[in-house]
Amino acid sequence: MCMPVKKGFLFPHPPLLIKEIGAKRLLEVNKTLKGMEKALKSLEEISIDTIVIISPHTPVSRNAISVLTSREVKGNFFNFGFPEITLSAECDEEFISRLISKENRVKFNPLYKTSLDHGTMIPLYFLHKKGIKGKLVITSIAWEGADYHIDFGKIISETARELNRNLLIVASGDLSHRLTLNAPAGYNPQGKLFDSMVANFFETGDVFRVKNMDWELLEGAGECGYRPLMTLIGAFSDSNFQTKLYSYEGPFGVGYLVGGIE
Repeated sequence: MCMPVKKGFLFPHPPLLIKEIGAKRLLEVNKTLKGMEKALKSLEEISIDTIVIISPHTPVSRNAISVLTSREVKGNFFNFGFPEITLSAECDEEFISRLISKENRVKFNPLYKTSLDHGTMIPLYFLHKKGIKGKLVITSIAWEGADYHIDFGKIISETARELNRNLLIVASGDLSHRLTLNAPAGYNPQGKLFDSMVANFFETGDVFRVKNMDWELLEGAGECGYRPLMTLIGAFSDSNFQTKLYSYEGPFGVGYLVGGIE
């Protein structure tokens, strides 16, 4: 049996990446758009059955991972002024059922919800645009640490192996929101340090430093991508994985990184 987890990405999720929403501001995220294009191009020769998207904006509980259990999901960009831009997808019900039955190491919160949050919709928009339309599994994070989410990633990989699914995992998350004085969450020098450590992981594949970040650093950085990233790392932790940094930039005081793992 071949390795079921074929590929994983860390993708940012600002809605202005979409042409109609970003308009003239697209030039300010050009590195990110090119990075995503290169990352998705790497999927051209890969068959994908199931796409797992981990979004920090799917409803979060303190110590449980929310998993959407509906047969189909849909969403639009009404909140960003473009209700005509719509997305819909079929969910992998068998995968979801098997996943939430594995509560020996993490807790799951089954959630019947059909509407998509923007943390899910942004990567899904670009996947669909590229013609990649595997069935979906949509999950949240929990307010737990690195090891908890690494275990969650291992469970995702185990489930894919048991069901013989060729899997793509997308960790949706922005890095620090505190890179500059005019950043959305205000300035904190910890932000640049956090972003550099995540970039270093994708450049070198060295898990130790990124896994063992000080929680004061994470709090100071004001990020939303760390726990999705730990889940992504967990899914590949039983293999000799390779990483790739596709792009990084920090417009608007927020860090946007596109990284790959396989």
